[in-house]
Amino acid sequence: MTLHKVIFNPGKIEVEIESGKTVLDAARLANVRIIAPCGGHGTCKGCKVSIDNKTEFACKYIVERDLEVLVEELTNDSKILINEHLHVVTSSIGKLGLAIDLGTTTVVAELVDIDSGLPIAAAGIHNPQATFGADVISRISYCTSHKDGLEKLHKTIINCVNDLIAELCKRQNITIMHIKSIAAAGNTTMQHLFLGEDVESLGQNPFEPKIKNSVTVKAADLGINIWPQGDVYVNSPIAGHVGGDTLAVALVTKLAEKNEKALAIDIGTNGEILLSDGKEIFACSTAAGPALEGAKITFGSSGCMGAIENVKFQGGNLELKVIGDVQAKSICGSGLIDLLACLLDAGIMTNTGKFAKVENWPEILQHRNCKYDNHQAFNIFKNIVFTQKDIREAQLAIAAIKAGFTTLCKQASIDIAQLDKIYVAGAFGNYIDPKSAIRSGLLPKIDINKIEFIGNGSLNGARAVLVNPQERIKAEMLADKIKYVELASDMNFMTAYSEGMFFP
Repeated sequence: MTLHKVIFNPGKIEVEIESGKTVLDAARLANVRIIAPCGGHGTCKGCKVSIDNKTEFACKYIVERDLEVLVEELTNDSKILINEHLHVVTSSIGKLGLAIDLGTTTVVAELVDIDSGLPIAAAGIHNPQATFGADVISRISYCTSHKDGLEKLHKTIINCVNDLIAELCKRQNITIMHIKSIAAAGNTTMQHLFLGEDVESLGQNPFEPKIKNSVTVKAADLGINIWPQGDVYVNSPIAGHVGGDTLAVALVTKLAEKNEKALAIDIGTNGEILLSDGKEIFACSTAAGPALEGAKITFGSSGCMGAIENVKFQGGNLELKVIGDVQAKSICGSGLIDLLACLLDAGIMTNTGKFAKVENWPEILQHRNCKYDNHQAFNIFKNIVFTQKDIREAQLAIAAIKAGFTTLCKQASIDIAQLDKIYVAGAFGNYIDPKSAIRSGLLPKIDINKIEFIGNGSLNGARAVLVNPQERIKAEMLADKIKYVELASDMNFMTAYSEGMFFP
């Protein structure tokens, strides 16, 4: 067996790997984060690296010699949604706990004063499992196709949580022994990976989770660095693809306690949706994919420094707001939704998602017509373009979410116009312009005052069950009450999905 040395820069991280393996394999071995949205199958062109001053794809480049690989430096300056209303503890350190949102894209941990229930510090990081795939299906596939796949993904998320704990302890000048308990919420796959449980059944019809109830384990048994005897509580999942994070949203929005017709939508890689008709609560999950979080978009990214987060047509010109007020280098999800709304309003894009004839574009914007890979595109800024393929990716994601809430409404015999409230959860949802979301079809056409952004519902729900045993009881009763709707077997879904491919 021939071994080759691979050095990843920046950082000069060195690893030895067998000849014939890929650069992506080497990166995983070295714990170097290279985003591979498709999981390394060579279909997304997302894992770009530089080798010998040439751009290569990490999943396709075979290691046959010693290499130096330049990886785009990934920082945690992205707009990860954490609680901005933190409380300073001036007295002696009391009993502390940790609430965790186990997101597919980002992981957030919040240090909480158990006695008062108040958050005192928070930290977030991009989920390092992204190197195994941007969505849970890719990660399940990796686990089932690699003998040590589950172990790798379990260790990756545990190490991630430990890094967040170390950061919070350093920031607050405390030790890990001060943290006595943890409550975590995530989608069903993320919760299984966190617990080190087999995920194979989640990738096969009927998508039955191995763990169907809440779980309490000792932190030491999971390898989590807090007080060893501390308990780790993980929310009950609702179904195979509707997890404890959705249960957390149902808990904090008090859907079961309000006599209102309401939707709750967690817009992310897995579009989880709840609907209350005032008596019953229905839930579903739609495979929206990572496009709305920047993946699979040609110049897409997460909400990081240099990402376009807001797009407006003002006086015929394109106005951009860029995170960090630096030169734009990509476009994130909120900017993408704005751009779609702008293109529709200007007549540059038709409701079928195709570019209109250039002569029908506003004259002042016709110079933005361009070619990218020999296909028509819209020039946003300098070398940043929006392609026909990008529109298609956005269409698929929006259609999935739209079909999800449309199907639930039909299931409950509710007309969209009858809704009293729409709660929007999640990091992406928190930053979108509701007008753009309605114009693009991502949210139903409804009075904008009925839309309420609740922030990180998963984290808020995890905090609730962390500090209050009664909330745990309430959550577990809620999990039994919620009726899961399997969209794949619902005849209304495919009709709604096909119709959802058209923009309003």
